[in-house]
Amino acid sequence: MFISSYYAGEEDLYEYANENFLEKVLDKYGHVKPVKIAAFGGKIPKKELPKIADERLLGRIPEHQNDNRDWDKIEAWAHEVGKIFSKD
Repeated sequence: MFISSYYAGEEDLYEYANENFLEKVLDKYGHVKPVKIAAFGGKIPKKELPKIADERLLGRIPEHQNDNRDWDKIEAWAHEVGKIFSKD
């Protein structure tokens, strides 16, 4: 299980994203037992941000959009998950 969230891509907001968007969801659905969890940064058009974000993010986003995804981190996590399900 993973999330992609602009919050998770900001070092000082990572724990907020992890707790609120992963841990609380998993607590709500206790029967779900993911093999691995992760929180990754995201990409969002600035025009959409005021609808879903608070002041912690609004001042950080460039004029048109921001992309704080870390593709190396995402790929490494995907490979780890793949190994879990690999027969090798």
